[in-house]
Amino acid sequence: MKRCIFYLFIMVATALSASCRENAPKTSIGEPYEVFVICDDQPWESYIKAATSEVLEANVPGLVRPEKYFHIVDHDNFKDTNDVERKHSNLLAVNIDPTVSKTTMVISRDVHAAPQSVVTITSPSAVEAAQYIYDHGMEIREAFEHNERLIHFKTLSATNSAEPISIVRELTGLDMHIPGGFTVARPKEDIMKWFIRKYTNKQQHIFVYTEPCDDINTLSVESIEQSLDNHIGIISVKDEEGSYMCISKERPIYVTAKSINDRVWYETRCCWRVEGYPMGGPLTSYSTYDEANKRLITIAFALFSPEQMQRHDMAQLESLMFLIKK
Repeated sequence: MKRCIFYLFIMVATALSASCRENAPKTSIGEPYEVFVICDDQPWESYIKAATSEVLEANVPGLVRPEKYFHIVDHDNFKDTNDVERKHSNLLAVNIDPTVSKTTMVISRDVHAAPQSVVTITSPSAVEAAQYIYDHGMEIREAFEHNERLIHFKTLSATNSAEPISIVRELTGLDMHIPGGFTVARPKEDIMKWFIRKYTNKQQHIFVYTEPCDDINTLSVESIEQSLDNHIGIISVKDEEGSYMCISKERPIYVTAKSINDRVWYETRCCWRVEGYPMGGPLTSYSTYDEANKRLITIAFALFSPEQMQRHDMAQLESLMFLIKK
């Protein structure tokens, strides 16, 4: 009798385990910057492909070499899309339905796998769908960027660099997660904090500093550029006299206001270089106004990766901004 009860327990446990595996979200596939499109051939080839490519495969500003926001890996018809294709971490579905009166967009999470963003656009015609994609391109990209950040968070949160985290908290009052591997660098002047993570063929940098600011309205593209130059200019190449880090004047500078976790940050995308030395790379900085202390807080990320593509590593660094707690 006891043996029968034991076997019954095993059978029930096995069945429950199988049921849990069946209902558990499947792990998504593909790189975090890849998008799979579900759209029937006729609308895809006539209008949707061009609109989708222009929105998703636009070049990311502020990189040394042209690199796309997202890469469209492939597309398939609705009836032919299989379970593996539906597991891509980013899915864009464009459905043409003449019975609907207007174009709509629905953003869903973790539908076929996790983490996953699914953007579904339903429109009465391919022409209207394409125009909607053009008009709402930023929202579509943001949906996929949100999912990309979740993927980065999983990697970033696995480790931490205790000393840099403590230094940032003491300087700014912000709880900023800094992943493992970052060490405290010692610039020749103590006007900012500098953390560096070194690999065999690349380096990631984090710069943090504050400066007095009585009026946020005095902030401008020129003042941000000058401030960045003043602070990173203290970094030079060892044993190279006259070398110093600076913002490249040969590349455009992009400044936009962004709300990140209910706080306004001024995002600056540009390129850095070293005066008198063949080095350079992308730099993204974020500045926010600390009203209580009448100061600007700036966090900047820089990458030196001359032999590799840079979008992925910069996106990983920038995602740290979304982990900041007040």
